[in-house]
Amino acid sequence: MSTMEYYRFFTDLWRFFRRHLQDDQDLEKAAKESMELSRRYGETDFVCRMVVQVVDELERVQKRGGS
Repeated sequence: MSTMEYYRFFTDLWRFFRRHLQDDQDLEKAAKESMELSRRYGETDFVCRMVVQVVDELERVQKRGGS
């Protein structure tokens, strides 16, 4: 990925996280959207690991009881 592609990926990942952090009731929707995000950026090992970490954090926050 180029520097600009990394920038777009991290920006999209942050927006994904922020959106689902505010709507922590629908992890299934977040999981589906995370797969789309991964595909958009080529499903590389790096992209998939970052997306999984963000989804794991959303789940952890939801179990804890909110943001």
